[in-house]
Amino acid sequence: MLNLVDLFDENFYLETNPDVDDALSRGIILNSLDHYLQFGQIEGRNPSLFFDHQFYLETNPGVAEAVEQGRLTAVEHFIQFGQFEGRNPNPQFITTTYLLENQDLGEALENNLDLTPFQHFVEFGIDERRTFAQDFIGTQFDIVVTSAANNGNSAALRFDGLTGRFIGEFPIGGGLTDPRDIVLEPPDQSTVLINSGDDNVLRFQASDGSFINSFIEFPNLNGGGAVFGPDENYYVGARSLGAILRFNGETGEFIDEFIPSEAVDFPRGFVFGSDGNFYLGNGADPATGTGGGSINQYDGLTGELINSNFVNDPELSPLDVINGLDGNLYVSSEFPFGSDEATGTVRVYDIDDGTLLNVLNAGVDEGGEALLEAPRGMGFGPDNHFYVSSTGTGSVVRFDGITGEFIDVFIEFPNLNGQALNFVPSID
Repeated sequence: MLNLVDLFDENFYLETNPDVDDALSRGIILNSLDHYLQFGQIEGRNPSLFFDHQFYLETNPGVAEAVEQGRLTAVEHFIQFGQFEGRNPNPQFITTTYLLENQDLGEALENNLDLTPFQHFVEFGIDERRTFAQDFIGTQFDIVVTSAANNGNSAALRFDGLTGRFIGEFPIGGGLTDPRDIVLEPPDQSTVLINSGDDNVLRFQASDGSFINSFIEFPNLNGGGAVFGPDENYYVGARSLGAILRFNGETGEFIDEFIPSEAVDFPRGFVFGSDGNFYLGNGADPATGTGGGSINQYDGLTGELINSNFVNDPELSPLDVINGLDGNLYVSSEFPFGSDEATGTVRVYDIDDGTLLNVLNAGVDEGGEALLEAPRGMGFGPDNHFYVSSTGTGSVVRFDGITGEFIDVFIEFPNLNGQALNFVPSID
């Protein structure tokens, strides 16, 4: 039968309780589990990601009253009663959803009355990669963030898609330096391409990050953003040239200059929109901080300019452009660019006419500091959450991918300086 020790994760407990970690390192306490059993559960500390003390009490007011009276702790109630009554231990694990999504479990649970849906998930479901919420995939993916050389780590870093914890450097070999964009290769997305600061585009296995080969070597490429187009070719922003270059998507051979260098003040993010047209961020010059402030629209087949002011927003200084789940354009913006007073937002524009539909803002922390500063790379995860790299705070923040509501600061890492992010299979 599942017990309290089964729910305890020492690494999680020490990471989320630095005072306990400090006491352990100084020899004041000898064991983190003993601390949790004697003090932590009474103080409302969480033993692991599996149990959320505050959530459990908020959703079970009767239990909260019993805990307040000192009759038992929240986690003790869940172990002894709650899991058998179908109560949910955290916001992500929904008992009814787990049973609905895994209907083959009915007979197994009926034949073992001591085996609850949650216990099945902990002991078997995780390894079997069973989903436990309708909009959450959890441990089936990791997040790779490219950390630039300038004030960063000059590496592609891997984080757990369930917890946001740092796992390690993503690439194994290849000599990646000053990485910028990371793109999954079609058709099966089993490999990724990462632009390297030495004018190369390198190919790696998406699963374990092992180096495969150098896909592109091009003088003065200095690659920034990159996408695969509808023609299955690879488009790269050449920062030194100020142009968008097109390469053969299979061989890596140079095809042409799809968007010429004089098209915008400084190219800042681009995407083939849901309508098939090509959208390019006209950003501020990094040397002067001036210029830009619009999104250009081009014919997705020919590269011919359609509208140089498809988006003309006086509070926009674009840094990256992607497609949203709703088919509209999502643009990370730092305005005024380079200013100490700049505001970091993600601005959503109608794909049909470029009108501003929404502004996503992460708000401020307890000290009044903005949680989203100088945003760069963005991506919609397999869990339908929207992830944005905040270079000004060394973090990645999350929004609800449907409503745009801010969720949390998901990743924090020293000098992260994340330029782009993408999602790869989790490490088994």
